[in-house]
Amino acid sequence: MVLGLFARMGALYRNKARSEGLVIYSSEDDEKLGRYSENFKLWCVKLKDLTIEDFKIGMIEMEKRAEEFYQKNVEMWPPSYAEFRALCKPANNYDVQAHKRFESYYDEKTGTYRLEDQTAKQKRLETGLKFTSELLSMFQEPEPAPLTPAEIADNERLERIKRL
Repeated sequence: MVLGLFARMGALYRNKARSEGLVIYSSEDDEKLGRYSENFKLWCVKLKDLTIEDFKIGMIEMEKRAEEFYQKNVEMWPPSYAEFRALCKPANNYDVQAHKRFESYYDEKTGTYRLEDQTAKQKRLETGLKFTSELLSMFQEPEPAPLTPAEIADNERLERIKRL
């Protein structure tokens, strides 16, 4: 997994990854001999307890962070192994937090990120759905009323006459 991670960081961070020593082999001779770089071995040791799922989460979070930095035109560097471990196991466990869940969104008017209350958002969505369904029902044709017993009897008589 560390091999794939180093390849991904090389693609994301390019020369900065190399300058930080995030290479699998230190030289062409090491590559021919199959000798891994010291930094690569260190990362392997430090990340050995992470699961495949942890690596997936870490890579996704690393790419999100890189995308945000690129959008803001902020210089970014590859994470250290400790930073990558933190990305793999985010502290945002909503099941144990004592506050409401908030998600940020970019407010173009102010040029800042804002937080949105998810409970209030859900209530707005439910209200909107209710209002929309009421509006739609105004334009739908009403279903015919059920037939009365007298109308059913009349229909049966008409059917008998048609068969004659």
